[in-house]
Amino acid sequence: MQSAANPTASTSVPAVARRQPSHTADRALGIVLMSVVPAIFWTTLAAGVSPLFGYEIESTTLLQIGAGIALFLAVVAAALMQRSV
Repeated sequence: MQSAANPTASTSVPAVARRQPSHTADRALGIVLMSVVPAIFWTTLAAGVSPLFGYEIESTTLLQIGAGIALFLAVVAAALMQRSV
């Protein structure tokens, strides 16, 4: 049915509440990217620069360095994302 005030209004269709999408996956992907990419960069840089100074860093040490950087950055990124909610 059309009315004079709103000719396109239909009284037969009820208003449907829209659900807000969950952004959990987006936030998790953001945290992973913000922590892993810099960790890979700095670990690669440490592995490449250390022989210039006469040091050889073992692969297990590089893995620990990368994991420490990634963990620290993940905690900081999660705290910043939680604060912006």
